[in-house]
Amino acid sequence: MRLNSFWGGIATASVITAGVVGGAFVVDDATETDATPPRPTQVVREPIQPTEPPPPPPPNRADCNAIRGTQYLSDAERQWFLAYCVVPTVAPLVPTPRPQQPQQPQVVPTVRPNPDAWLGSANPPSNFCSFAPCIPSFWNGQGYVVQCRDGLYGKSGGRSGACSGHGGVSR
Repeated sequence: MRLNSFWGGIATASVITAGVVGGAFVVDDATETDATPPRPTQVVREPIQPTEPPPPPPPNRADCNAIRGTQYLSDAERQWFLAYCVVPTVAPLVPTPRPQQPQQPQVVPTVRPNPDAWLGSANPPSNFCSFAPCIPSFWNGQGYVVQCRDGLYGKSGGRSGACSGHGGVSR
């Protein structure tokens, strides 16, 4: 670049040249005047400061409590934490409920005792009249079980007047 100027009555011309030569920044500043012969080119070499490498990252932590709740220092630390410090949560196994079938009432076959099995017995069970049709005075009888002609049972077998009023003794 050439600059022409008038300074203190002396005409000057300045030539400034800049560039990079061999890795160094070079400035050539030559000033020409009417009375001064041109100067030789000056090379200014500034040493290039090597950039310092960044400080090494802090070492990875290997303590679950030190890492928990903080940012990971590296991806390797994150992988270590996930492998050794995180316990997977396992939901308890709950059986899947099966649809309930409506409960059918259980039909229990009722076995009615056969009152004829007690014919001739002087000691029928206390619930005899619950499964056999009895005359109203059944438990007042003094004999054995008989069946009257009308189908009712009495307990006056072997006595006179058994099943009187019911057509007499059938068996």
